[in-house]
Amino acid sequence: MALPTALTTRCRKALLRCSEFDSHNSLKAVFVTPELSIFQHNIPECSARNDRVSQTLAYLIPQLLSNNQPVLPLFLAELRDRRDPGDALRDELEQLQAEINQMLTGKIFIPFVIVAMKESEAAELMNETILHGNPNVPPAELALFQQFKQALRQHSSEGSTSHYGEERESWKPLAHRDVSMAEIIFEMLNHINKHHREPRNLPRLLPYFLSEDFVLPEDSSAKDLTARRLTLRQLERSGGVIIVDAISMFHPILNQSISQSDIGSYRRAAILVISPVNTRTLEINQLIERVVDSRMETAFTRFDVEFDHMCEIGISDLRALRRWLFTALGRTASSAQELEPNQAIIERFQQQRNERPSGFGPADFIALGSVR
Repeated sequence: MALPTALTTRCRKALLRCSEFDSHNSLKAVFVTPELSIFQHNIPECSARNDRVSQTLAYLIPQLLSNNQPVLPLFLAELRDRRDPGDALRDELEQLQAEINQMLTGKIFIPFVIVAMKESEAAELMNETILHGNPNVPPAELALFQQFKQALRQHSSEGSTSHYGEERESWKPLAHRDVSMAEIIFEMLNHINKHHREPRNLPRLLPYFLSEDFVLPEDSSAKDLTARRLTLRQLERSGGVIIVDAISMFHPILNQSISQSDIGSYRRAAILVISPVNTRTLEINQLIERVVDSRMETAFTRFDVEFDHMCEIGISDLRALRRWLFTALGRTASSAQELEPNQAIIERFQQQRNERPSGFGPADFIALGSVR
C-alpha cells in the first residue's frame, strides 16, 4: 500500500507545519482518540523533526482498523480538528484527508444511520406496553402517539409491525412495502456508481451503517456509550446520511437517542424524516403522473428514471414548493452565469416593466439567460 509521490510530498509538507511534530510526546498526544490510541505506543521515535514526519507517515500508511478503514486519514482528521475554522492549514489537512482516504480505499464510504425500530420494538410501541407506566413518557406524549396511531389507521389498514425486521436497516417504509431501506440505499448507490461515477473514473460510493451504534439501548454499557460517542463525532466531523422513520420517533429509546444527539446541528449531515403515508396512492396524484407521462415523456423520464431533482412532479404544499425553488434557483443561477444575455428578451422584459435597460448582472440571467 502506497501513495503517489506528489500526494506524499504534499502531505509531508503540511505535517511539517503542524506543531504536534515538535516532539515525540506532543505527537503521541494526538493518538488519544479511541480509533488512534491503539497505535500510540508504536509511533517511531526520532530526534529530528523531518525524520519524525517521514517515519510517522511510513508507519501510518499501511495501518488499518478492524473494519479495514485506513488509519492515516483518521490521523489527518484529528490534526485538522485541532485547528480553528478559517485556518489555511486546517483546510489543507481536510483536503489531504479526503484525497488520501479515496486513494487508500479506492472507494468513498458514506455513513448511514437508519433510525428505525426493530420488529420487537415496533410491537411494544404499537400495543403501547412500552409507553404505559414508563417514567420517561409524559402523558402528553402518550396522547400524541394515540392521536398519531388513529390518524395512521385512516391511511393504512395493515399492521405497522410487519414493516420492521431484526435489523434497523431491514425497515420497509410503508410507501415501499416490499423493499427494505438498506436495499433502497444500495440500489441508488449502484445507479449513481454505474451512470455517474464509473464513466468518469471516480471512486465508487459505498454505504456503511452506524444505526446500531447510534441508538443507545436502555441497559447501555460503557462499550455502547463509546460506540455512540464515536458515531456522533463522526457524523458531526465528516457528515453522513440520517434517515428517520416518523413512527419510530415515538418509541422512547429511539426518541431519547434522537433528542440527546443534537443531529440537527450537524451541518455536514443530510437528514430525512420519512412519513408512513404514501400520497402517491391517491387517485388524483396517479392521474397527474399519467398525464405528465403522456404529455411530457422526457420530463417524466428525468423524474422517474434519472432521479433528476431539477425535474419534480407532485409537489402539493407551499413549504415543499419553496424548498424546491430554493434548490432549483440556486442551480439555475450558477448555470445562468455562464450564458450570454439575449438582448431581445432583455428589451421585452424591460418594456413589460416600463423601464429602460440599465445594465444587468449575473442574477438577471436566472429569468432571462436560459430562454434563447
